[in-house]
Amino acid sequence: MSISSRKGISPLIATVLLIAFAVALGAMIMNWSSNLLSESSLEGVCEKAKISIVGKFCWKDNLVNVEVLNSGSTEVAELVLRASSSQVENEVHIKDSRLGINLRFAKTIPFSKTEGAQYAVIPSVGSSDHKVLCENQAIKLDRLENC
Repeated sequence: MSISSRKGISPLIATVLLIAFAVALGAMIMNWSSNLLSESSLEGVCEKAKISIVGKFCWKDNLVNVEVLNSGSTEVAELVLRASSSQVENEVHIKDSRLGINLRFAKTIPFSKTEGAQYAVIPSVGSSDHKVLCENQAIKLDRLENC
C-alpha cells in the first residue's frame, strides 16, 4: 500500500474543526467562570440584605398579606414566600417585589395555608437573570395568623 492511496481529512477541514473546537471550549469556560464569579460575589451581599415585618403578615381566604421593609444596605431583587412542613413545601416568588434600601413592600398574594408549616419570607439579591436566595436573612414564623 502506497502512501498516496491513504484516505484522510484535508488540512483545511482539520484546521476549521480545530478552530471550531477551540471557540466552543472557550465559550464554555467563559460561561462557567462568569457564573462562578457572580455566585461568590453575591454570597457576601446576602449579609447586607435584611428585611423586617412592619405591618401585616397574615392569612385570609387563601390570600397572604405581607408588608415588609428593606432595612439592609443593599437592594432586594425579589421576595420569596415559603411554607414548609414535613409533608409539603410550597414556594412562591413574589412578582414585582424589587425593594430598594429603606423602602416598604406590601402585597396580597394567593397562597394556601398549610397546617403545621413554618412560614418564611426570604429576600434574594442579584440581577434578573441570576438571583441568590438569602436563606440566612429570612423572616420565619411558626404559624400564620388569621387577618
